[in-house]
Amino acid sequence: MQENNRNRDETSNTNYPSECEVLIVGAGVSGASTLYQLHKAGVKDIIILDAGQCGQGSSQGKVSEDHAFIREDDIYQGREFQHARKSGTAVLDKPASRIKMMVNIYPCTSEYFISHHGEQGARRYLKLCYEGLQIQKQLARLVFKSEELEENLLEKGSLQVGFEKDEEDIKEEFETLKKLGFVDIQLWGRDQVEKQLGKESKFTIGMYYPHDAIINSQQYSANLVNYVLEQDKTTKLFENCSQVTNVQTINEEYALTTLQNGCTIKSKYVVLCTGGLFTNSTTLCGIFTPCFSYLVSMKEPENINTQFHRLEHPNSMNYFTWGFTHDWCLTQGHIRLSGQDHFSAFKPPREDERCGILAKWIIQKFPYMKDSEKKYETKYGVYSETPDKAPLVGTVSPSSKICYVVGCNAQGQSSLTYCATLVPGLLGYKNLDSDQKDIMKLVTIRRFALLNDVLKNQKKEEKSHKS
Repeated sequence: MQENNRNRDETSNTNYPSECEVLIVGAGVSGASTLYQLHKAGVKDIIILDAGQCGQGSSQGKVSEDHAFIREDDIYQGREFQHARKSGTAVLDKPASRIKMMVNIYPCTSEYFISHHGEQGARRYLKLCYEGLQIQKQLARLVFKSEELEENLLEKGSLQVGFEKDEEDIKEEFETLKKLGFVDIQLWGRDQVEKQLGKESKFTIGMYYPHDAIINSQQYSANLVNYVLEQDKTTKLFENCSQVTNVQTINEEYALTTLQNGCTIKSKYVVLCTGGLFTNSTTLCGIFTPCFSYLVSMKEPENINTQFHRLEHPNSMNYFTWGFTHDWCLTQGHIRLSGQDHFSAFKPPREDERCGILAKWIIQKFPYMKDSEKKYETKYGVYSETPDKAPLVGTVSPSSKICYVVGCNAQGQSSLTYCATLVPGLLGYKNLDSDQKDIMKLVTIRRFALLNDVLKNQKKEEKSHKS
């Protein structure tokens, strides 16, 4: 893909078009996928904005010298998102950058998911994740050159593992997933798990998901956006742009986006694809929770102690623990490990503490890495959660011109890739097919937007905008 494209504006913070057909905020996996799906539907004159470089997870990054604002209104009243500089798309630097999971699994136990959505909703989620996986793999083959594909997409499946104390729960989970129609999942016993991870790890049971993969989400997003730019000269990307500070629907006719530098862009629709970093509206207060994720990359020592089990070399499948505490893989001689922090990202991050714990965990599970204990890279980003663990997609009311594709979690890349396919239909550029209409019953943002307090905030906002 060409790095310099005449549709790309990397430096200007003032020369934004005053109008466009659709404005997309955020150029990570969700934004890039949404851009592609709108392009595929024949939509022209699209603008996609990112506060940093495309795909690097900086949608809320460079706002001012010191901090990033969500919005000043009667709810937030100047609350600052000062600690969130990177979203969930952010990855560690090469050579450990291919780190993002593409999984066909719930971001919680199936029991928890069923408690919120019922068995039919649980089946819908498995279906949308599976479809999202296939779509993302197909697009990766489209936008990566053949010599780049192996480096940026690894299709070896994933393995969820547990300890002896977890065996009963994992076996129950396995049976539930089979009942819900997950026909390809495999239950692995101690011998199979130890062959992969060694006896030192203490893992005794696992569930193998053969369709899962790992992708360099950062490069994937950039390549996907560049692909559209090359195909359609009416589409424009603005990187390192002034921060979006407000988006609103005007008289039920169009959307108006305001940037921190005072520029405004009028569009028929706005699509917010900004992870946990920008919700714009009080509509999502208390529903959309930004949380920290922490990443550690530890290089394998030059002299490896062969008495200990070594991860598959040079690249492994992705592994994650029962309970979703950690996920990890070996990529190009680096063990990459991530861990979630479910505390609000409005609080300061605890990078040193959390990443230190992750580094010790690697040493504990893989003793041959001991010589690398004090040599590791770290990064933290912000992902978002919803109470019922499903994405938020669509507009909060029929009159709104603001469409959300948000609510990603640690396992959310595949689900959001599918959700991007819904956007052209939701905005009226094509018809939703029967499967898409069925999936919308699960992911629609209106499952929360119909709550009384949410509707009250929405009407209050619309009233203030009209006045």
